[in-house]
Amino acid sequence: MKAIQAICGTFLVLGGVLLAVLVCSAYDTKYAVLGLTDDFWIPIILLLILLSAMTLFLTFRAAVKKGGKKGGFQTAMAVLFALGAVFFAYSTVDRVMHREKYQFVEIQSPDGLHSVWRTERTDLLGNSCYVFYRQENMFTYTYLFDSDRGEPPQINWQDSGLEYRGEFFSYAE
Repeated sequence: MKAIQAICGTFLVLGGVLLAVLVCSAYDTKYAVLGLTDDFWIPIILLLILLSAMTLFLTFRAAVKKGGKKGGFQTAMAVLFALGAVFFAYSTVDRVMHREKYQFVEIQSPDGLHSVWRTERTDLLGNSCYVFYRQENMFTYTYLFDSDRGEPPQINWQDSGLEYRGEFFSYAE
């Protein structure tokens, strides 16, 4: 019982810290793991947090029941967290089924020496929007520009950077 509480408590704390980092990060920064953006991972982290909290309340309920009390509060909290977990489980399954919406796609320069990363999303009117990023390190990507014209834009690749709509973006800063 103590081992389960320790594991769930660890997931709860680490998940909370990771979620805080992802949500509170700079507006022009995206994180990606296994090529999937943080928009994909946030519901999964929330699901793990809710499942950990539910398990903690269930173990607390078992301890209270052992002491001869009813444990109604712990049961109610476990049910509340279980309902939240059902919502995020559905969201997770939906994101896994439509994983391509959350993946970074690498766009290489004609010489193959440089690259930018692109995500695609759909706006409220159903138009395709492309957002381009520069990879800073293994997990961090910085916003460069976006295009909402419905098709991937033409990028003018140069030796020291790329140009899009008259604006120059260097390969590394």
